[in-house]
Amino acid sequence: MESNLPVASEQTNLAVTTMAAKCSGILITNQDDLTEANSLLKGIKGLRLQVDKEFDPGIQEAFAHHRTLVAQKRKWTDPLDQAEKALKPKITSYLLEQDRLAQEAARRDREARDKMQQVADKASDVAYDKIKAGDLDEADEVVAEAQTKIDQIQAARPAPVVKAVASGTSIRHNWKHRVVDASLVPREYLIVDEQALAAVARIRKDQAKVPGVEFYDDPTVATRIDK
Repeated sequence: MESNLPVASEQTNLAVTTMAAKCSGILITNQDDLTEANSLLKGIKGLRLQVDKEFDPGIQEAFAHHRTLVAQKRKWTDPLDQAEKALKPKITSYLLEQDRLAQEAARRDREARDKMQQVADKASDVAYDKIKAGDLDEADEVVAEAQTKIDQIQAARPAPVVKAVASGTSIRHNWKHRVVDASLVPREYLIVDEQALAAVARIRKDQAKVPGVEFYDDPTVATRIDK
C-alpha cells in the first residue's frame, strides 16, 4: 500500500530549520536580546499555525477514516468477543473440575496403596513371628487374610480419570487481588492522588498546605500573536 503522507512545504521546512538554529544559539543578557527572543517566540507560534495548516487537514481526514474502519471492524469482532466470553468460562469450569477429579482420584489411589502396604507389612511381621514359633498353618492363615484385605482394597481403588484434552487450549492461571479492608493495606501499596494535589496547587497557590507535600511555583512564559 502506497503512503500518501503529507510533507511540509519548502518554505515551512526552511523557516522551521532556521528558527530552531536561531533559538538554540541565542543568549539573553539585555533588553535588545529579550526583544529579539520575544519576537522569535511569537514567530514560533506563527510557524506552528503554518504547520497546523499544512498537516491538520490530512490528520483529521485520516482520523475520521480510522474511526470508520474501526467501527466497521467492530461489527464483526464484537460478536466474536461475546462468543469468546460466553465459551471460555464454560471450558475453564470443565477443565478445572476434571483436574479436581483427577487430583482427588490420585489422592484416593495413594491412600489405597499406602493401606495395602500397611496390611502387607503387618501380615509379614505376624506371619514371621508365627513361623518362628512353628505355627506354619496360622502363618498361612495370616497371609491369606492379608491377601483378601489387599484384594478388597485393590477392587475399591478408584478408576484412573481420563485427562480432559482440548487441543491447543490450556488453563492459564491469572492471580489477581481485591481490597477487603483498605485500612490494613501497608503504606508502600498506597498511591498518592497526584491529580487532587495538582488541583490544590492550582486553586490555593501559595496558600496550599498538605502534610508531606511541598507546593511551589514553576513559572514559564506565555505569548500571543498580536492581531
